[in-house]
Amino acid sequence: MLDFNFSLHSYGFGKVLDSDNCKEVLVMGNYRIGDKAIDKTGAIFEVEKMEEQDFGGGTSVFLVMKPFFSNDYSKDYRMYVPLGNADKILRPVMTKEQALDLIDQMAGLTGFPEVPPRERKVQFQNIISTGDRKEIYRVIKSLIEYRNKRKQNNKPFSDFDTKLLKNLETMIQNEISVALGISPSFVADFVKQRTGNYLFS
Repeated sequence: MLDFNFSLHSYGFGKVLDSDNCKEVLVMGNYRIGDKAIDKTGAIFEVEKMEEQDFGGGTSVFLVMKPFFSNDYSKDYRMYVPLGNADKILRPVMTKEQALDLIDQMAGLTGFPEVPPRERKVQFQNIISTGDRKEIYRVIKSLIEYRNKRKQNNKPFSDFDTKLLKNLETMIQNEISVALGISPSFVADFVKQRTGNYLFS
């Protein structure tokens, strides 16, 4: 087992760690090159490589993450995640089984009781920060129901709620698409075909 107290260069590694020895390092860090992971904003990234970098606090090993969906960031954007803190910053993309289980439960999930807009904003942000997909879908369902109610009463749906709904649907659909190996644009139709219900806006 490698000792991270020593410089990786002392083991003959270059900055891009793709040798057989590198695989041992990646297993220790629970990530391999090509693995997908989700950051705290819900964006999906792919492990491109591992590098030693010194950003002012001494040399450390970082996972270099590139956006998996090109429209999320510029094509040259890279996120550097300290290997030692990766599990606190990233979470794995759900498995195929988890994605299908989520889809099968969506129709039965209920929205949250309506609360004043300011309270709703805080409530939803707290729920989203947990990364719990079922609870996040409940937020989506709440927003869809709230929007439909506003529409029936000829009242506008706020720009904040419109943007939040779009972002959350994109986040969930992107993760399902990666888990199932299908295009994000097909997820809503896939869900409808599987459940018999159109569960997105």
